[in-house]
Amino acid sequence: MTARFPPNHPLYIAFTEKDLCTRCGTCVGVCPNGALSLDKDNYPEIDLDNCVQCGLCAKVCAGGSVNFAELSEITFGHKEATIDFDDHFLQSTIGYATDEKLRTGGASGGVVSALLWNMQKEGTIDGCIVTRMSRENPCRGELYIAKGYDEIRQSQQSKYVVIPVNSLLAKLRNLTGRYAIVALPCQVHGLRLL
Repeated sequence: MTARFPPNHPLYIAFTEKDLCTRCGTCVGVCPNGALSLDKDNYPEIDLDNCVQCGLCAKVCAGGSVNFAELSEITFGHKEATIDFDDHFLQSTIGYATDEKLRTGGASGGVVSALLWNMQKEGTIDGCIVTRMSRENPCRGELYIAKGYDEIRQSQQSKYVVIPVNSLLAKLRNLTGRYAIVALPCQVHGLRLL
């Protein structure tokens, strides 16, 4: 069912003003009743018959707003935020994976892949929420939980397509264990709001 909401309604961003929707999937991932799903373009769709209007989707909407002073305090310990937030950093370093397959198969030296593999190998995490390009439709990305070296290698390289990573939160509710996530800033913002 297509729903349109007035600007002051909590569901306005995702369901009426799609230009502001980051398609991070957080709203779908937190919906306790499965009233939200993704359309073919990864925008959320709502089943009003299953919606209990709990408001969780609106609270975690990464496209709704960003409080840069609050984000600066969480990240850097002070509220001195700039309008665009991108001139703040704690430290800048460079590195690369010492595992040759992870280094040569990864973007930017395979650092993220190596960190994920090390955390799994050491037992710090039970799996990683990552993405890969679909084998059936190579123009579309897909989510999965990597639970081993080869699965982490499948996630390597950047993907320049919309993949609503946080929609996998719904699946995590039914799993035990600890999971890492490889996410973009809009997806991390949705997680912070959660």
